[in-house]
Amino acid sequence: MLEQEELILVAIHHQPSLEVERQLIIENRNQKTRMGKKTTAKIRRNQKRAEAHGEAYQYTPPKNAIEEDDGNDAKVKAAEKLKKALSEIESNSEMNSKECRTAKRKAEAIASEESGGCAASDLLAYYEKKNAAKKNATQGSDDDKNGNKKEKVDRVKLDAATKLEEEMNRIELDTEMNAKERRSAKKKAEAIALEESKCNAAELLSWYEETKEKG
Repeated sequence: MLEQEELILVAIHHQPSLEVERQLIIENRNQKTRMGKKTTAKIRRNQKRAEAHGEAYQYTPPKNAIEEDDGNDAKVKAAEKLKKALSEIESNSEMNSKECRTAKRKAEAIASEESGGCAASDLLAYYEKKNAAKKNATQGSDDDKNGNKKEKVDRVKLDAATKLEEEMNRIELDTEMNAKERRSAKKKAEAIALEESKCNAAELLSWYEETKEKG
């Protein structure tokens, strides 16, 4: 029975009418684990009613089969495998158009089965949406880290600038120093500030003044 099902899945591109059979196979394999689904028998009844009216019956999986939470690893894995398979098919120059279509439909059928009945387009859309959300969350985390790092650097610069300004004022007011001693003391204070803040004295004091004005 399993071999017959696989043959049906592969042969869909030759006979579009087998699409419902594919859906029945997927439904039958997963009906023990998914709640609230239509039974295989009911799907067949709906198919016969549609045929009696000259219409084509299209089975639609329950909403929760294609809109589950982001923790659905089965859907993610199925989508990743599908994307990889489609990429390999597209890059295979040895396949002709017919072989490519066959391979793509087979990959889509397998992905649909492995994801619990999701259509390939829904599965890929879900995967892209999940990746986008994950990327945004990562970006937000990086922004927070960068913000914390900048805040830490600013605190170090602020402390160094405050100490430098106070030391410069003290040196200027020290009447016991001669010109040479004053220059030596200033150079020492600037060297300490440079070591602590990684900024030269002129840039550090300029930044400090701008910070005070903004504050």
